[in-house]
Amino acid sequence: MGTEPPLNAFGIFLSLLFLGVLLGSGIRWAQVLRQAPSGRDGVGTQTIGLPKWGLSTVDFILIVGALFITLMFFQNLAAAVYQWMTGESAVDGDGLTIRGAVGFSLAMQIPLLGVVLGARRFAPKTYGVPLSVTPLSWRQSAWLAADYLLRFFPLITLVGALWAVLLAQVVKLGWIDEPPLQIPVQLFTQGGDLLGLVGLALIAVILAPIAEEYFFRGVMYRFFADRMRFWAAAGLSGVIFSMIHWSLQSAAGLFFVGVLLAFIYQKHGNLRVPILFHAFFNALSLGLLFLSTKVPGVE
Repeated sequence: MGTEPPLNAFGIFLSLLFLGVLLGSGIRWAQVLRQAPSGRDGVGTQTIGLPKWGLSTVDFILIVGALFITLMFFQNLAAAVYQWMTGESAVDGDGLTIRGAVGFSLAMQIPLLGVVLGARRFAPKTYGVPLSVTPLSWRQSAWLAADYLLRFFPLITLVGALWAVLLAQVVKLGWIDEPPLQIPVQLFTQGGDLLGLVGLALIAVILAPIAEEYFFRGVMYRFFADRMRFWAAAGLSGVIFSMIHWSLQSAAGLFFVGVLLAFIYQKHGNLRVPILFHAFFNALSLGLLFLSTKVPGVE
């Protein structure tokens, strides 16, 4: 008889954690469905909705154009600095270091946030509309965000798993090559540079949720919502949100998250809630990634 392999403590912990999330999600869904006739979401808030912004097509094109130009400048600057420091090109991401990824991530998120804040600061009559119309505190917003994460994380995981199965079949048919993981995910699983990993984690959990929600929900979704029904506006903004992450492997999951973030924003009328959901989701995803891969070089 062969000896059985030792139990993997990380695997056991992950399994128990995910089972706990599934159980908690089922309990919350049961509570929400029972409370649905009251118009409340189970944590003490009612559906609010967002008023129309009235942003013109020309003004929307101007802010998107400003964002595109700013992104190109910062990305090219980051590429030049990276090549100067390493002597290698990062056009394809080949050989990109963790600290290089931190630089490119900053060159993505800083323009996203900077352009929106700049437009609101210097053209308040056009872009200065309140992004939050409901007076929710950070504590209330955090409870709402955590509740949505508990309820929807299993569904997001299921969407990602089904998409992975579909992609595997398409690859098997030879229609496409196997798509790679997102570059930050690849680098995180490789490990070795603790400071760089901390930098990537901080960007993913703090800067990215703020910058991306300000633009994709605070500006883009609001613009679409003025012109089309909710699901069309949420779907279109979700597609663009997914595309900007440049990951076919994660496309369906990111699309689902983008639509869910629009739903949360539309329902509660406060940008803090999708920002915190985005932050909690990224933190949980990175935590599970860390535990499941036991990142090399990090004890």
